[in-house]
Amino acid sequence: MRHVFFMTGLLLLALSAPGQATVDRLPPEGVWLTTGWTFRAGDNPAWAKPDHDDSRWTPVAPAADLAALPLLRTAEMGWFRLRFRLAPDLANGPVTLLLSQIGASEVYLNGRLIHKEGVVSRRPANEQTRFVLHKPVAVSVAGPDEQVLAVRYSLTNATFRFLFPIPIGEPVNPALGLQLQPAADSVRLYAYQEATHAVPVAFIMGYFLVLAVLHLFIYASFRKVKANLYFGLAMVQLAVWRLTLPLLLWAALPVSLHYSLLWVGYAFGAAAGTFIALASYLVFRRQPDWLFRTLVLFWLIVVATLPWNPYTLYVSIAGTFIVMITAARVALLSIGKGNKLGWVYLAGAALWTLLNGLVLWPGLVDEPPAIALIQSAMDMVIPLVISIVLGADYVRANRTLEAKLVEVERLSRQMLAQEQEKQQLLANQNKMLEQQVADRTAQLVAQKEELQQALQTLKATQDQLIQREKMASLGELTAGIAHEIQNPLNFVTNFSDISAELVDELQQELAAGDIKEVSALAEDIRNNLQKICQHGQRAGTIVKNMLQHARSSSGQVEPTDLNALANEYLQIAYQNLKAKDENFSVDLRLQLDPSLGKIELMPQELGQVLLNLYNNAFYAITEKSRQLGTASGDFQPQVGVTTQVVSGPSGSQRVEVRVRDNGTGIPADVLPKIYQPLFTTKSGVYGNTGVGLSLSYDIVTKGHGGDFRVETEPGQFAEFIIQLPIQSVPTPN
Repeated sequence: MRHVFFMTGLLLLALSAPGQATVDRLPPEGVWLTTGWTFRAGDNPAWAKPDHDDSRWTPVAPAADLAALPLLRTAEMGWFRLRFRLAPDLANGPVTLLLSQIGASEVYLNGRLIHKEGVVSRRPANEQTRFVLHKPVAVSVAGPDEQVLAVRYSLTNATFRFLFPIPIGEPVNPALGLQLQPAADSVRLYAYQEATHAVPVAFIMGYFLVLAVLHLFIYASFRKVKANLYFGLAMVQLAVWRLTLPLLLWAALPVSLHYSLLWVGYAFGAAAGTFIALASYLVFRRQPDWLFRTLVLFWLIVVATLPWNPYTLYVSIAGTFIVMITAARVALLSIGKGNKLGWVYLAGAALWTLLNGLVLWPGLVDEPPAIALIQSAMDMVIPLVISIVLGADYVRANRTLEAKLVEVERLSRQMLAQEQEKQQLLANQNKMLEQQVADRTAQLVAQKEELQQALQTLKATQDQLIQREKMASLGELTAGIAHEIQNPLNFVTNFSDISAELVDELQQELAAGDIKEVSALAEDIRNNLQKICQHGQRAGTIVKNMLQHARSSSGQVEPTDLNALANEYLQIAYQNLKAKDENFSVDLRLQLDPSLGKIELMPQELGQVLLNLYNNAFYAITEKSRQLGTASGDFQPQVGVTTQVVSGPSGSQRVEVRVRDNGTGIPADVLPKIYQPLFTTKSGVYGNTGVGLSLSYDIVTKGHGGDFRVETEPGQFAEFIIQLPIQSVPTPN
């Protein structure tokens, strides 16, 4: 699009020898001042004066492309001068000087500054360049005498990186162009340009935005068809591309901004072409193929190489044709599958090709208004065709949806009738079910009453079994205590008999008057009485413990020496078994933590637990000795009791009691049942009700809030582990 800016007039530029130019007439389109220019590098205010001698300056054509003016790039700053005369009939009339430039300039007429465009400087930081096209500058030329135009001009090398290379036959980056035009005609020219450029640009941009809003709204209401989305985005991009045209044509922009805006316009145009092609694929139900991917790659290369490509206009035209060919190919393929909308697209493509031929074919259309009108029609035809195709496709989809909606309504009515029938059937079934539920509820109530009666009977039976277990335990405890109390009673009896004999001897010695012997006998009698008192106290302690065990527990927690409790009940269980079997022998191993102190617990209940565990351990080692028979000589029965403080959940402290034996262990099939009430594997003198472990488990877990578990290996060992929370561990006295 840049190439259209300088098509009028700039192709007439020619380099001529310096001298004085004469303007004989001033037509409405104006006269380009293209001959007689000279140039000198450097900067001197005196060079603006009319009488300065510029005969040795270098002839130059300032409106030529900058790439063809290496002296400007080398100088970066200099002066242009032109001497000319106006015909007598043109003198003293209002004249407009039209300025076109790339760079920064100060225009002097006969030594007087008449216009500044940008800031002229050799320093890039201070220089302010401008891209200007046909900017009018009002001047007054007095008389037919020689006129001198002097232009102070700069374009530093820092700006050259924004310029395009020169194509064949046409300047793209003209440094400076000046045109004389009658003042009245310059106004008409402005109106003419507005009519031929500004109005079509504004109309086409609005046209694109209307299509964008329409199809984006259609996509928002029916997101399944993404072709509307891509086409709407393409229209937005084309509107942005069109918006850049008036800015590039009439805005006095810095050179870098001008070329950046030019690049943005090409980028949006390329993106729009890509999205139009993608929308064409989708509207005709085709997936993007190799040709579309090639098109995308082509546009990427065009946009990326824009600053270095001298054939941008021609490549862009070729890219537009590729877009049309891609879309036409998709339309043809859709026609082959019966989609008649493809013919609409092909007709639009043919019309677009015809309009292109009218513009590009030399000599067919030369008038700018006609060219602008044809170009506007070209810009409108393809978007209009695609919009028609998308609209028709949308209408067809709506009709299909309406037909489906009618079918859905019919099916809905049918389903509603069926649903009403089902509701009636369900209502009848619900009545039947309610009656069945009522009958079943009555049966369940009767069964519940029977089960409650059976449960009460079972609880009574369990209470009896538990009482029996307690009585059996009490009997075993009594037997052990009886055996234990026999020893101090024997001591009391023996020492009483000996003391009686010593009294008789004492009386004899008194009669004999042997005071020394009397004193010795009295001392022996006193020692015997101490022994009798000691063993009597021992018997009293045993009786007291027996009474404490026999009476029912209050369930009250009290400070208890756990080590003493574990040792005492171990001795009682051992003596009980010893009384039953004189040949019984076991290695008792106690590892009691001396720092344990007193623990808050229920002593009678925990004593019952320990007694059950000791009896089970003694049974296990006795049973293993019996199973080994004659080989039992190599077997050493052992029962170990360990107490210690361990860490519990959340870092809390617990006291742990372990009872371990090296007996028969617990078989895997029996292990899940050991806590069941009434379950037992004992026989003979050890047979019981089978509630010992069940009661022990409840006492530890429910009564004390502790843990009760077992670790075992059949034939090797069994170890019961009790962990109790430590509520208070006072310092032992």
